Order: sequence, then C-alpha cells, then structure tokens
Amino acid sequence: MAHGNKLRRGQAATEYLIILSVVVIIALIVVGVLRGFASQSTGDIANTQQKLAWQSQDVVLEAYTVYSNGHGVFLIQNRLDYPIKISNVSVGGNWHEISKSDAINPGAKYSLDIPAGAIQPGEPRAPYSFDIVMKYAHAQYPEIVNSVSGTIAGNYE
Repeated sequence: MAHGNKLRRGQAATEYLIILSVVVIIALIVVGVLRGFASQSTGDIANTQQKLAWQSQDVVLEAYTVYSNGHGVFLIQNRLDYPIKISNVSVGGNWHEISKSDAINPGAKYSLDIPAGAIQPGEPRAPYSFDIVMKYAHAQYPEIVNSVSGTIAGNYE
C-alpha cells in the first residue's frame, strides 16, 4: 500500500508541475502581446489625435509625405462653401510662400508641393513632428486671410 501512495503523490506532483508550466507559458504570451499593443498604440493614438484635429477644420490636411531632403507633399481639402487660395505655409516655423496657388473649389482636393529644403530635412525613416500653419484667403477676396494649424508627424521618406 505504501508503494501505491508514493505513485499517487508522484503523479500529483507531476500534474502540478505541468499545470504550473502551462500557466507560466500563457502568462508570458499575454505579457508579450500586451507589450506589442502598448508600443504600437502610443504612436497610433498620437496619429489619430492629429487626424481628428485636422478633420475638425474648414481646410483639411488629409494626407502628407515629408521626404528626407525637406521636400513635402500635402493633400488639402476645402470644406468651405467658397473657393480659396493657399498663400503661405509654415512647417516647423519655416514659412514658405505659395506664389502660384490654384483656387481650391468647395469640396475639392488640392496637392500642395513644398520644394526641397523648405522643411527641416532628416534621415530616411527617422521620425519627425512639426507644427504646421496654412494661411488661405477667399479666391475672390484675397485681402481676407484666415489660417488653420495643427501638427504633422511620421517618418521621413
């Protein structure tokens, strides 16, 4: 009878170790997954906040690309009920005059090209974050100037 008792205790100890191992493995998997979400969500939250801030404006910066040489391309949408012209853009405090802006009709989108060097350059794939201000006026009344502002962030192309 003593021999059977030892077998049962040995089996119980083995089952306990297996269950404990499974719990530890599951805990490690959960921690790894949560770390991935945490690091990913910090950038996603900032990006989402920037997009929401722009979406609440009358003149919307829908998309943008900033290249490592300081060249930028911005897709702008006019949500006003009259045509506008972009006159100046400041990216990171560097003002760039838009000498020949086409009128952007209500609801229309316009691709604004900022030449190389007008934006602070950086290494390819390096992160950037810039405050941006766009000055615009009614296409028929250029003396009335308004502006929109926000932040852009991403990685240099």
